[in-house]
Amino acid sequence: MSISNFIPEFWASLVLNFARKNLIYAQTGIVNRNYEGEISQRGDKVHITGLGDVDIIDYTDGTDMADAVPPTDADTLLEITEDKAFRFLVTDKQKKQAAGNFLTPMMQKAAYRMQDKMDQYVASLYTDASAANLVGSDASPKSPNATANDASNVFNLIVDCGRKLSDSLVPTNGRWMIIPPAMEALAIKELHVSGASAPQVGNTIATTGRIGHLAGFDLFVSHNVPNVAGAKYKILFGTSEAISFADQIAMVESIRHQKQFADIVRGHNLYGAKVVQPDYLGVMTCNF
Repeated sequence: MSISNFIPEFWASLVLNFARKNLIYAQTGIVNRNYEGEISQRGDKVHITGLGDVDIIDYTDGTDMADAVPPTDADTLLEITEDKAFRFLVTDKQKKQAAGNFLTPMMQKAAYRMQDKMDQYVASLYTDASAANLVGSDASPKSPNATANDASNVFNLIVDCGRKLSDSLVPTNGRWMIIPPAMEALAIKELHVSGASAPQVGNTIATTGRIGHLAGFDLFVSHNVPNVAGAKYKILFGTSEAISFADQIAMVESIRHQKQFADIVRGHNLYGAKVVQPDYLGVMTCNF
């Protein structure tokens, strides 16, 4: 008794939607999906849609302006480097007992595991942030605290991160920062002292993992903040213009197990990411 009415396209879409709903690093608003192209296998490349800068010129009444120059932007390619798969077993007995509702929770579990891998991958791109946007280092990490007026007060450190972005001419709207659970309590205390505020109007950041808005940043919490050289966390901050991300469930299928009264359900997930604007991305190195 194989799984009846198994529609691969439906389950592929459902798994991808489940995964995207739980993303933190790879959610829309933290990254962008400004790409064009189809994804079917590792090594595929998609074109990232981008625009060049715009010149501002002096204007004099009665004088013709020079011809407009089309904006230029180098053709940027995002390569699909990550090729992952999931699989699980569904016995005929389980199908009978579940009365047809056995696939959804298993697909949700598969999606959660995929989401975790995708977030870890995007988090690892901290090495591509602009050198001008670094706060602290492995040799001299910051140690956030809740002491008022201290240079390492969590609020003051976040302000320092904002200053780095402003010096790099990054817009203030849509700024985000992803902190580890070890920093969450400090941030929440500071939110309580200063008063949490809602994101600015027009901000398209999603709400998964968001704990509040502080010092110009929407704050998110993730267990996937990179931890290197002992207890040195690499806290990413920036805007969605910094990283382009592409993902696709290439296949979900159900096949009969040759040696058991069961079905094997398996899926194929492809994704890739690229830091396309390093100036819009920064890293704060902290220990706790």
